[in-house]
Amino acid sequence: MKSHATLLFSLVLVLCVSAAPSVMAASAEEEVLQVEKNWCKAFKNVDMELMSSLYWNSPKTTEYTPNESYDGWEAIETNIKKYFGLGKGVFDWTYFDTQVVMLTDNVAIISGYHNLFEKPPGGNPYALILRFTLVVQKIDGKWLIMHNNETRVETGPGREAPTPAS
Repeated sequence: MKSHATLLFSLVLVLCVSAAPSVMAASAEEEVLQVEKNWCKAFKNVDMELMSSLYWNSPKTTEYTPNESYDGWEAIETNIKKYFGLGKGVFDWTYFDTQVVMLTDNVAIISGYHNLFEKPPGGNPYALILRFTLVVQKIDGKWLIMHNNETRVETGPGREAPTPAS
C-alpha cells in the first residue's frame, strides 16, 4: 500500500512540475507591457542602466516628445541623462489606460497615458498628462523600444492633472 501511495504522489508531482512552466510563463502581451512598467520605474528611480536596457541601441531609434524630437539612441540617451541629472524625487511617472497590440510575434505597440508630476529643483511643481505610443520589437529575445511618441493632453473633466505620490 505504501508503494502505491509513493507512486501516486510521484505521478502527481511529475504532472504538477510539467504543467508549471506553462502556467507561470508570461503572455507576449505581459512581456511587452513590462517594457512600459520598467520605463516608468527607471524614470522614477533615476536608473540610467535600466532605462538604457529598454531601448534599441541604434541610430534608427526615434523619440518624439511635446517639445523635442530625437533621432538615434545617442541623442535619446543624452536627453534622458539631462533629466536624470536633476536627481531622484523630481519625477513621479505613472501610466493608465494602457493597451498592447501585437502586430507580429516580434513587434508590438504599447499605448496609453502617462501621469507626470515634476518638481524641478528651484522651480514650481507641475503636472502633465501625456498620451504615449511605443513601438517595440523583440530582438535577441528581448523587447526593446524602437520608437516613443508622447503628446501632451489637456486636462479637463474626467482628466484631472495628477497629484504627486506620497
